[in-house]
Amino acid sequence: DHLVELLPARVGSALSIKSLSEDLRVDHKTVDRWITILDNLYLSFRIAPFGSPKVRAVRKSQKLYLWDWSMTPEGGARFENLVASQLLKHCHFIEDTEGHAMELRYLRDTDKREVDFVVLQNRKPLFAVECKTGERDVSPAIRSSFAR
Repeated sequence: DHLVELLPARVGSALSIKSLSEDLRVDHKTVDRWITILDNLYLSFRIAPFGSPKVRAVRKSQKLYLWDWSMTPEGGARFENLVASQLLKHCHFIEDTEGHAMELRYLRDTDKREVDFVVLQNRKPLFAVECKTGERDVSPAIRSSFAR
């Protein structure tokens, strides 16, 4: 119960199992196992970083989202969670109807530039999505990540 209460505040940011284990005062492996169980019960899902030789990706940490995005606090994190769940559903739909291997990832490089989502089809980037509330300009992170 305590873990489930802590997760909505961590939506959209790099998931730190170590931080959660310290907050809950339990072993690191236990928290990792609990989150895997929550993923299997369709409470949460995680996305991994996307890296290629052209992108200087350094972060290995995953980002966590909730299937029920309404559990996320109001604001940018809730919007990002909504977009994440819809993109993952899109990936599952394409896999089921067209048979393509689809993945939902995110980008982060050594300069701490981040693109919220990258949809991959057969391990190749198909499109990127940056979630911003109130912004009208294209994110500089998208320009620099895909300008190569």
